[in-house]
Amino acid sequence: MSDKAEGEEPEERGGAGGFFAIYMTLGALVFYVLSPAPVIWVFLRLGLQDNYHAKAVIEIFYAPIGWAFTNIPAANAFYDWQFRFLGLI
Repeated sequence: MSDKAEGEEPEERGGAGGFFAIYMTLGALVFYVLSPAPVIWVFLRLGLQDNYHAKAVIEIFYAPIGWAFTNIPAANAFYDWQFRFLGLI
């Protein structure tokens, strides 16, 4: 026999952890999409434009956004605005 009374609902486990993972994933995605211009601004302010390794890391990490910039007009317009706002172009 069971220790639980009949008709009692079973306890739910891990519900908060699942929502936390979803929020963190969505937050990381939003940060990734919004971050190229600020990251490049910091990159230039720190004088890293001549550092081959730092430049390669940024180019690889942001390659999907680079593709979107060249192939999707809305992405191009958004990132053009973001770069202009930060004075990068």
